[in-house]
Amino acid sequence: EEPNLGSGYLGVEPHYFIGNEAIVDGILPGSPAERAGLREGDEVQSINFVSVSGWAEMAETIHQSAGTAHIPWRPAN
Repeated sequence: EEPNLGSGYLGVEPHYFIGNEAIVDGILPGSPAERAGLREGDEVQSINFVSVSGWAEMAETIHQSAGTAHIPWRPAN
C-alpha cells in the first residue's frame, strides 16, 4: 500500500554512487514508479516539463506535485 503523505509520491530510491544525478536505484513494490515502468538505472530528466538537475531537486518537485506529475526518463542502457 502506498503511504498517504498528503503530497506527491513516486516510490523510488536514489542511486548513491552516481553523484547527485536523478538516477533510480530501487523501485518500491506497488509504487507509482513501478506502475509507470521505471527500472533501476533509469534517469529522470524532468518533472512537469521542467528539467531537474539532481536527486534533491527531483524529490522536492515530486513532493510538491500533490500526486500528479509528468515525469519523462531516460532508460538505463
